[in-house]
Amino acid sequence: MAAAKSTPGGSSELVEIVDLNERPLLVMPAAEAQRQQLRHRRVSVLFFDAGERLLLTRGPATPSRKATAWDLPAQGPVFAGEARQDAALRLLREQLGLERPRVAACPPVARPFSRLTTVFRADAAHERPRLAAGMECLFADVDELAALVSEFSEMLAPSLLHALEQHLLPSLPLTVASAE
Repeated sequence: MAAAKSTPGGSSELVEIVDLNERPLLVMPAAEAQRQQLRHRRVSVLFFDAGERLLLTRGPATPSRKATAWDLPAQGPVFAGEARQDAALRLLREQLGLERPRVAACPPVARPFSRLTTVFRADAAHERPRLAAGMECLFADVDELAALVSEFSEMLAPSLLHALEQHLLPSLPLTVASAE
């Protein structure tokens, strides 16, 4: 089934709102689901370089605001009718400019609130990421990530900080992953 990508007006991507058992309840624009904080499926992709350092990115500073916090570079909703792996591949193409990305699902973590986010791992085996103009990147190893969490947590996006503190990033040696 092809992923439903836009509303009749063509202005927004559609996502499935799901119940606690991940059964679809309705379809609505992703922006509206986010605004209302409704339960929907998401993916995050951990991108590693050859040295096993995790890629973090942040948006540029503008005259009216400072640079955004460091965060995972590829994360977002799973569109209605889209497989989670297809969503991870789409995000790598859209957000990192990868033409032939390869991903592998990470083992699930035993945290009920993280069930709706599937984490994938991608690496720099054959392509280098291409970031949008003005985006900054940082490759951080395990020790650097630990230092960022303990000494510079205000520089990290709340979702990344939460994931690191709660051991929700299963492919990082810094964390302990267990199967559900």
